[in-house]
Amino acid sequence: MNPRILCLSSCVLMFAFPLGHLSMSPQSGDSQKRRDKKVITIDDYRDLAKDVIGSESLKIRPASFEIEKGTLLYTRPDVSPLAEPFSEDVDPYLQLMIPMLEIESLRQSNWGRRMKAADFRRAEDIIADLLNRLNKNPSDKKLLQEIREVDKKVKASLDSSIERYAQREGYKCVSKDVLSAVRITLKTDPPGGKICMMCELQWRILKKRGKKPEEVLANMVVTSTDVEIEGKWYYLITWPDGKKSGPSMTTVGLSDTMTLK
Repeated sequence: MNPRILCLSSCVLMFAFPLGHLSMSPQSGDSQKRRDKKVITIDDYRDLAKDVIGSESLKIRPASFEIEKGTLLYTRPDVSPLAEPFSEDVDPYLQLMIPMLEIESLRQSNWGRRMKAADFRRAEDIIADLLNRLNKNPSDKKLLQEIREVDKKVKASLDSSIERYAQREGYKCVSKDVLSAVRITLKTDPPGGKICMMCELQWRILKKRGKKPEEVLANMVVTSTDVEIEGKWYYLITWPDGKKSGPSMTTVGLSDTMTLK
């Protein structure tokens, strides 16, 4: 090849593609962080809820319907054990998951399967909007207060959808809350251990977000040993002498006392 042509070609190539653009350099720190950051979505929530309903992860009393003298009686699923024993300081991502479980339990019920997709979408949109905002600004105090009240909004949306459905079917609709689960007393063996607990669902949510659940668990101290919890829970115990046990998983059933070792 003519040396002049080769030299000219090289110059054109250098002009069109400067060296910085030709090099296969690693991604910048900011773009790498963006790639590594895991954002949990409403689709993730829906998949988790489907997986949890009917499994042994949580002992959820499912949504149910009965017909009585022309009235459709709707009984809410019981997801209250999720809020224990940290009802005053619940992870906002878990708070958004609680009403999602009610939506999914209703969707999988015998009557829920006959309802329209839009009946559930309205309630899901409430959660999706708050979730998107939480992913962008997790420290927004106004947003966190909205999330604390998300149960009321979703409950109102579902009640409205169920009432419309009942009217289409020619029924009057009445909804009611279920009774809470039996409360139990937590103890440690040997006595005097500090207990930290986290439900398995929150553990999975944290992993989905790319967090280390064992580090979060260490700060979730049970402030009262008289609690209302069921299903699968992770626990960590620390005794005054520095001895530790966990993180370990246990299945909590209906009993008066549970001893953690």
